[in-house]
Amino acid sequence: MLLNTKEDWQPDEADVIQWQRTYPAINVHQELMAMESWCDSNPAKRKTKQGIKRFVNSWLSRAQDRKHKGQVNRHANV
Repeated sequence: MLLNTKEDWQPDEADVIQWQRTYPAINVHQELMAMESWCDSNPAKRKTKQGIKRFVNSWLSRAQDRKHKGQVNRHANV
């Protein structure tokens, strides 16, 4: 994932494992690829080295919330 300095950042495997445990309803690797694409498409909004993990955590949290809302709505329509 490109940072605002154009430096490439990759998460540590320990971080990925932790995110998978924290956000079990989503595919963390797929979301990381979506973040990478977003950063590539939005160079003015790329994150700093200090802020990238907060960005990832916030993204994953929203993705899991959307997944849960989708499941709740699907069950409500049954």
